[in-house]
Amino acid sequence: MIARVLVPIALAVVGYAVLISERWEVDHELQLVAPDRVRPGDPIPLRAFVFDGIEDPDGGELVPASVEVELRDGDRVLARATLDTSRARSSEGALPPPDDAPDRRLALFASARDDDGDLLATVTRPLTIEPGAPPAPLRGRVGLPLQQIDVGPVIAEATGIPLPPLDVRVAGGACVPEERCALWVDAGDADAITIEETPAASVGERSTRDGALVRLVVVPHGPEASIELVASQLGQPLARRTVRLPIALATPWIDVPRVVSSVPIPIEARPPVGREVLLADLFYEGRWIATATLDPAHPELPFDVGPGLYRVEVRSDPFGGERAAARYVLVAPEGSGLALDDTRELLRREDVELTDREGTEPRLLLAGAEEEVRTLPSAISGLEDDRRMVAERRRRLHFVAGLALGLGIAVLAMSLLRRGLFAAAEAREVMHEAGDPEARSVRVRARNTAAVIAIVGAVAVALLAGAALILARAALVTG
Repeated sequence: MIARVLVPIALAVVGYAVLISERWEVDHELQLVAPDRVRPGDPIPLRAFVFDGIEDPDGGELVPASVEVELRDGDRVLARATLDTSRARSSEGALPPPDDAPDRRLALFASARDDDGDLLATVTRPLTIEPGAPPAPLRGRVGLPLQQIDVGPVIAEATGIPLPPLDVRVAGGACVPEERCALWVDAGDADAITIEETPAASVGERSTRDGALVRLVVVPHGPEASIELVASQLGQPLARRTVRLPIALATPWIDVPRVVSSVPIPIEARPPVGREVLLADLFYEGRWIATATLDPAHPELPFDVGPGLYRVEVRSDPFGGERAAARYVLVAPEGSGLALDDTRELLRREDVELTDREGTEPRLLLAGAEEEVRTLPSAISGLEDDRRMVAERRRRLHFVAGLALGLGIAVLAMSLLRRGLFAAAEAREVMHEAGDPEARSVRVRARNTAAVIAIVGAVAVALLAGAALILARAALVTG
């Protein structure tokens, strides 16, 4: 009964399982953005992307999913966090730093699951916690030559009077077309600094003055714009200076206070034309420490930070940071003792190269340091690891299936052989009782045994050939 019923059923089930394994496909990809090295005590910012339909000719689609990230030291889990799904269809969050793992190589393991809890994709990337973790590298903004800042010489309009410095910095390092752009100008002893409007740029607000520093606001029109600064004394022009404004296309517009006394940090922000989502990244001493997707209904940076100088970068592209708007913000609560006068020392900790002379006004220093953007770590994909994992599962199934098919065919062949030999013995007894004198001879017995072995062998060979074809087809399709 076992041989005739259960063995064929088992063989059919095994063969079906092998054929079903052909449908095992990796159709999701998980990418994780995280720092490679962090300092002890720093949070570990995380951003993850889950793509569906990666084998489609038109490319994959970014989809929201539940992403869990673990910080592992071998098999030991040091920290765990579930990332929040954002309006950008990405997932973001942070892991608390472990206190007992300095100067060690750890691993970040992330897994994405659907609403039913089924595993979609995974990714693993190394992480080192070390006291000397470097800041994120700086990169110049993307722009054509005529979209980069160019400050001409100071041209005297009067003689016998010392010329004002007219040092110029653009807040944020770049202007956005059709948006207000703040310029800081060192007016020296000049009474006033004015702008001569052109078709490419107009005055956006009245100028304000704080000591020798004048804040001017212009609105550039189009991808290229130049302005003429005019310094005057008692209503008479002293000097002029031409400034080609740096223009950043496809870049958000933001406005953040230079100094705040509490968090969250207020912000004004607008995405570029055609975009709706804004992503904010926070840096401290040059290191990436937090990330978030901004809520347009609540214009504030949702970062809980302590006193210090922080760099905020806002971008609309979740996969690149070259077109980011940048601002430095000094968080100085009452009693902290921090002030803008500490800017030079704080920027040194940022690993920013300061080319301004000693005594340069702090707001000029900050604006100059915003001309470049910090580069975020590259996203690491787990696609190839997931494919290798599925391929390993198939290999294990094929091995088990081959072993099971071989054993099943062997059991079936032994059962058929036993049944055939028993039937041949019965036939010889019947022939002997019917009067056949040769029925019990060695020659007849050997002939009957050989015939049974040949039939059973042919059946076994046919079954083995069929099993080999199934396994070979599965290996070819899935390989």
